[in-house]
Amino acid sequence: MALTRLIYASRMTHPLSMFTIVEILDAAVRHNRQHGISGMLVFGVSSFLQVLEGEMDAVDLLYERILRDLRHRDVQMLSREVADARMFGRWAMGSVDLRRPAAAAAGVDIARFDPHALSPDQALSLLWQVAGAQVLPAELLADTPAL
Repeated sequence: MALTRLIYASRMTHPLSMFTIVEILDAAVRHNRQHGISGMLVFGVSSFLQVLEGEMDAVDLLYERILRDLRHRDVQMLSREVADARMFGRWAMGSVDLRRPAAAAAGVDIARFDPHALSPDQALSLLWQVAGAQVLPAELLADTPAL
C-alpha cells in the first residue's frame, strides 16, 4: 500500500478544555500506534490543523472517523497525496497548542490562525515549522516511539 499524507482543517464545535485535548491526544497516540499512523495536530482557540501519515486505508478510515466526530465542524481536506517518506514519523501524534507561550516561537499569530485559508503548501509548511516547537504533555512524550 502507498504511504499517504492527508492534511485537513476543521473548527471546534465548542471550546475544548485542555483536559479534553489531552484525552483526544492520548486516544490518538494509542490508535495511531496500532495502525501505523503518524502526524501532528496544531490547534488554536477554535480551529484544528492536522496532518496524518500512514498506509492509505488506515489514513482514510481515520479521516472518515474525524468527519463523524461531533467535536469538529467545517472539516475541509486541504490535501491528500502519496508521499515518498514520512515527514512527521517522529510522532504517533505530535501536538502544538498555539495558545501557549512556548508555541509563539513558531511565529504563528494566534489571532489570525485560520487553517481553512491556507493552501496545501502553506498548510504543510506551517505544520513542519511548528513541529519544532511541539508542545505535548510530558506523559505523552515520554513513551511515543518514532514510526
